[in-house]
Amino acid sequence: MLLAVSVPAVVASVGQRFVQTSRGYVTFRLHRVFDVHAGPSSRHDDLVLEGVFSNATLVSVRIVSDTIGGKAQTPDEIATAEEEWVHPKSGDAFHAPFDPRYFGEYSYRAQPERSAITFTSVVSDGGHGSGSFSYDRKYDVTSYTYEPSVMPQYAKTGTVSGTRAGVLPGYWAITQETQQYQGHYALWNGGATTQYTWSDFRRFGTLAEAERAIGR
Repeated sequence: MLLAVSVPAVVASVGQRFVQTSRGYVTFRLHRVFDVHAGPSSRHDDLVLEGVFSNATLVSVRIVSDTIGGKAQTPDEIATAEEEWVHPKSGDAFHAPFDPRYFGEYSYRAQPERSAITFTSVVSDGGHGSGSFSYDRKYDVTSYTYEPSVMPQYAKTGTVSGTRAGVLPGYWAITQETQQYQGHYALWNGGATTQYTWSDFRRFGTLAEAERAIGR
């Protein structure tokens, strides 16, 4: 087990459990719904994709459908989006504080009476935040909530909350996440909500088998 920095013993145990329950090639389906409003204006986006995790890292994506403001995206736009999912820009993808690869990017305070850990980011970008996560008796993380270190464009405040569960024998993953933001655009106050739902998890012996299963 590799630890980037010295962390509380309970955090190390959570990290070890995360590694143990994230192994292998696992496919999934993700449904993302985004709604934003500001004054008289609003927009609704809907995305469905299938992807492959390799040891908790997203390595392959096929977008099934993608509409932005009710407009279906073109094949070129979909290809660009798929590439951005697999190779996000620095600060775009969340670095989970319970993943040992990112221990050095947070400071921690254990709250054993609540089976919870409070974390504070030492990195200031949209891929980090400060908040807390809860864990069960086996040190599996069951839920998390945080405030991003850097808000999306136009947002002034926001929170992200998610739940995790055992989705396959010996395998845990995020199943739901909600992002809520409040801000200001032009003359109006506004808000945005993004709801993510992961489902249909399946395990495969090789990356090639997993990619064939999602149509890559």
